[in-house]
Amino acid sequence: MWSDQELVEMLRSSVPYYLVVALPLLILMSPVPVDAAAEFTVYRLQQYDLHGSPHGSRSSLVNVEARSLDASSVARRCVLARLADLTPSHYQRVVSQGAAALLILLPVNVTSFSVDQRQLVHDVEAAMLEADSQLAVYVAYETQELLDIYEAVRTATNTDAVTSAAAAMMSSLSTDGYQIVVGGSQSKLMADMTIANVQGKLSGYGVEEQLPTIAIVAHYDAFGAAPELSWGADSNGSGVVVLLELARILSRLYASPRTHPRLNMAFLLSGGGYINYQGSKRYLEDHLDASDSPLLSETHYTLCLDTLGSGDSLRLHVSKRPKETSPGYQFFQFLICVWILGLAGSRSSSRHQCGYGA
Repeated sequence: MWSDQELVEMLRSSVPYYLVVALPLLILMSPVPVDAAAEFTVYRLQQYDLHGSPHGSRSSLVNVEARSLDASSVARRCVLARLADLTPSHYQRVVSQGAAALLILLPVNVTSFSVDQRQLVHDVEAAMLEADSQLAVYVAYETQELLDIYEAVRTATNTDAVTSAAAAMMSSLSTDGYQIVVGGSQSKLMADMTIANVQGKLSGYGVEEQLPTIAIVAHYDAFGAAPELSWGADSNGSGVVVLLELARILSRLYASPRTHPRLNMAFLLSGGGYINYQGSKRYLEDHLDASDSPLLSETHYTLCLDTLGSGDSLRLHVSKRPKETSPGYQFFQFLICVWILGLAGSRSSSRHQCGYGA
């Protein structure tokens, strides 16, 4: 049996060694103090299924430490990256290394991007939406506070790059880390998504069912990696504006008996234009073979309006070159006549271009 004095001496000599091992563990296991918190608005990457194939980000909750894009290891971390620095290969590396989230910082003014930079942005967007991923992807506009956080994360000591476990422990104790948190509930797919179509018509003079029909179509929705940031002024806000203006002008002709043509005009604003024109497809399925909707069965010509405000040029795209007796060929000839008349009445001929593509 040990005496009381021997037991006291043993504890006295061993306690410092226990503290050397236990103290760092207790520090690491203790809650991390938060010096300050910053809130900012983020926009989530699209999540949708098309023809049974999943696309976009499948995760939405984030509560992990931040890392920069050039970190050696980003597993179970939130990667911060500026849009100008991100490439499709970077995105694939982040996904393959098992990152938990990706936060992309958008510049407030993207018009300063060059043509090559804009093409790179489109490539990154396509890579993110090409297939599904468990990576939670968010985008946010750059603010001074966000840029300060980004620079602090980028210049902070990278604990994954040290050469020993002891150095990693000491570095993690001395480094100020940033925790990225996105709360709420886990995202769920909407099983009953409705796509709305808006239609109208101008009935021709005579028996409507016996008259040919010209259909003018434009899809009204915009599309982008982050739905709330999809502006769509030209694709396809311009097509919607032109369709409404054509309907307004033609309605004057149809309102007068002297100019009322023997021709029906159908107007359609369709949804789902960027998901294989699902709105137009559904509209055709519902009306093309319906006995109570004979308007589309006698369609003489269909014109789709899209991206008409990006410049001064105008292009007509067709699936194949039309025959000279077809309505498509006649429409193109009238289009050339209007272009020539506008060219003759303009002081600057460089502003008028007319193209034809099959």
